Amino acid sequence: MPEGYGSDAQHSSLLAAWSFYGTEATTTKMRLDENLEIIRLEYTRTLERIQHIERMIKTHLERHQSAGREQTLASMRASIAPLEELKKQVYTRIFRINKTISRCGEMLARAELNAQKQILVGLDSHLRDIHRAMSKARNAGFSGVGKDFGFAGKVALPGLEEHEAKLGYTTETFRASKLQLLLRARSILENGFSKANGEVVQPMRDQNSIQIPARLRDVTESLRSEVINIEWSDSEEQFANRGIRLIMPDRDALFHWPEFNSTVISIRSRIRSLTALTKAGLQETDDGPQSFSTQDLIRSTLEMENWLEMDATWKRVLNLTGRYSRFSLDSMLDTFAWGGADHTFYGLLDNLFKQITADKLGENQGDVESTRYRNRIGVISEFADQATTIKALGQPMLAIPTETLHDLDQLYRRRVDAHLESMATFLTIARQLEDRRARSPEAFPSWRIFSSRPTPQVPILRATLVENYRAEIAEMGRQSGYVVPEAFIRASGH
Repeated sequence: MPEGYGSDAQHSSLLAAWSFYGTEATTTKMRLDENLEIIRLEYTRTLERIQHIERMIKTHLERHQSAGREQTLASMRASIAPLEELKKQVYTRIFRINKTISRCGEMLARAELNAQKQILVGLDSHLRDIHRAMSKARNAGFSGVGKDFGFAGKVALPGLEEHEAKLGYTTETFRASKLQLLLRARSILENGFSKANGEVVQPMRDQNSIQIPARLRDVTESLRSEVINIEWSDSEEQFANRGIRLIMPDRDALFHWPEFNSTVISIRSRIRSLTALTKAGLQETDDGPQSFSTQDLIRSTLEMENWLEMDATWKRVLNLTGRYSRFSLDSMLDTFAWGGADHTFYGLLDNLFKQITADKLGENQGDVESTRYRNRIGVISEFADQATTIKALGQPMLAIPTETLHDLDQLYRRRVDAHLESMATFLTIARQLEDRRARSPEAFPSWRIFSSRPTPQVPILRATLVENYRAEIAEMGRQSGYVVPEAFIRASGH
């Protein structure tokens, strides 16, 4: 795990601007995890059987001098080589995608959440600026409508001046439309803002980098009609809080972009894809042998799970609006933070542990997933079936060459060895992370999701999960004669 884990990515967000302006993104479900499992459990397995048969035939031909031996071997190799090349090209593309597009997606998601926070803080500062302007107007006996915070003459939108004619502040109320608030959000991202204490918050985006969609340029009737009224209060804090309630997500609020923000929903798919990539192990590609390590899988998982937490800014919004969790997260909580209606807290890596120990990804994800994966067999089940078959085989009528049985047995054992080696690494890192979190708890997620609940104390990985899995592997070893690697035994606690 890199020492730098926990630091925010310093990237500006295009996603925030698009979602803020109401543009709905069209998402295509690539299901990379599904494709990877097909390659691992179906295509690769079939290819390995073909390669095994090739070796058997080659061994047989080498025992007999045959005029057509070399031609037969060359023809056989020519038939198999394209299948091996196809696998190589597929993994070449997958690893390249993971290093470019996929990682970029993670950074954009983090930037989206950072941009949301900047807009929230900026709107709060904006409301406090308005309160000070209203206070000044009251002291001066001002009786008109202040237009200081409008956008007419600053933004080229047809009809904007007419739209803002009845908007602005008096000594008793501040009226603003959804259009003005959206433009304010854009200004916060592109221009930054200043707080009352003189602190300057720098912009996240370049000037004029956020394009205004056509439906805003047309100043539609819905944007004209959606208006908030914030009544004067002697307390600046109370005035700002009232404004946040009216602006931010609630039944009657103007802004609903977090409810449609899908960045955190993608966590589930992303972790499944990375788990499937880790399970694929070391693969030959045009860029050399490559793999996605267990350490990288854990780092990415904890980094994404950290997005589920609330910071002080969001906690304030949740308290003010009476909501309990950030929007679009409800469906994630049972999977990542707690289980069932009793809200029993999971360990931080419990969900990942269940996925990576699954013999075939998705087998413990419910009826729908079980149906999709029904016709596949995992590496442990395959080895156990093979061992059982050999035991029950007895003395066949046609003797099977000893080296053939040995090669087949080793093929299955190598798969199980590789899986348990990966699990030993997983458990070792989990133990190290527990020690590291004790020294730097702020760098790790801790399910700070509810604004009104104390932070629960959760382990990195629940011991019961490890104990149950260790027992399953031990039982498999007893039944099949497989010798469980010492590294796994040590890492799992025995």
